[in-house]
Amino acid sequence: MPTDRHVLIVNADDFGFTDGVNRGILEAHLAGTVTSASLMVNTPGFAGAVEALRRTPTMRVGLHANLTTGRPLSGALAVPSLVEAATGQLLPLRQLVWRAVSRRLVYREVYSEVQAQFARAVDEGIVLTHVDAHQHVHLLPVISAAVRDVATRFGVTRIRAPFESLVHRPWRVRATMVKVALRLADRGDAFANRASQQSVHVRGISLQGGGPFAERLRRELQSLPQGVTELIVHPGYVDATLASLDDYLAPREIERAALTSESITSLLRALPIRLATFATL
Repeated sequence: MPTDRHVLIVNADDFGFTDGVNRGILEAHLAGTVTSASLMVNTPGFAGAVEALRRTPTMRVGLHANLTTGRPLSGALAVPSLVEAATGQLLPLRQLVWRAVSRRLVYREVYSEVQAQFARAVDEGIVLTHVDAHQHVHLLPVISAAVRDVATRFGVTRIRAPFESLVHRPWRVRATMVKVALRLADRGDAFANRASQQSVHVRGISLQGGGPFAERLRRELQSLPQGVTELIVHPGYVDATLASLDDYLAPREIERAALTSESITSLLRALPIRLATFATL
């Protein structure tokens, strides 16, 4: 029987990115694997995600703050430190990281945009259970403080601390490099200290990349640490809109196929794991 020794939140990032991503996440939820999702609100699939949530009350979501794709809700003129001057588009990841570490982001502008994204979800009647960010940019200087402060204003206490152990599957070199980069991005400010005290293990960075995903997922489920684990996944269907916005494409379909397969769903039923959401912890 499932026990509280192993509590698992399977959280699908990028809900609301595109209709194809929404469809893949919903299929995995209905299959009984994905229990929670992180919602993007300034992307093409947002309206479809809202409609899906109204039809699927079992799906609980948090905010997936997006500061690297598309346009800001606040308007480019209101947040010049977050956008490319020539296009008004949000800065791509590398440029945002450079602007953050060189202390050229303006706190009030980041706060304004994150607040606008929270408000857009809440205005649709969505109860947010947690917050994280697309490409984990909520770890960066200034952004971390703004996310923490806006989350507090909206009564959201759970902020993802995506610090998967460096010794967890270290042979996956690219994933290990990402984990090192995330630790370097964290400057040890109040956000990181608070988030790390939430005692939620994070797994999933070592899962990404397509290939034998189902087998990696199987091993992950069979070796969960005791306590609460958030397993980050990215299921979806690749559509034309996604292909124009993102470079993580074919692996999303591989993840969806694994998360909806009988082999994984039956394994979850057999293991002594209690599936949960952030709302049911």
